[in-house]
Amino acid sequence: MYYFILSIVKIIDNLISGFKSIATYKEMKIISSLLVTISQFMFYVIIKQVVSDNTILCISIVSLSSGLGNLFAFMI
Repeated sequence: MYYFILSIVKIIDNLISGFKSIATYKEMKIISSLLVTISQFMFYVIIKQVVSDNTILCISIVSLSSGLGNLFAFMI
């Protein structure tokens, strides 16, 4: 369950990053800034968990989830 939640959080982080790029392109300064703040918070929480877990499985799951999050962002 822990890895599943970590995976979902990473996918959401990537989606937020994609939305941030769109908001930046459209010059939506406040929305872009808020999305960067949320994305950075999520990123640091994920990194803390990966470092604490210290397993190849955790690193692999987060890496795969990052790719899936990027793929899902293209679908939107």
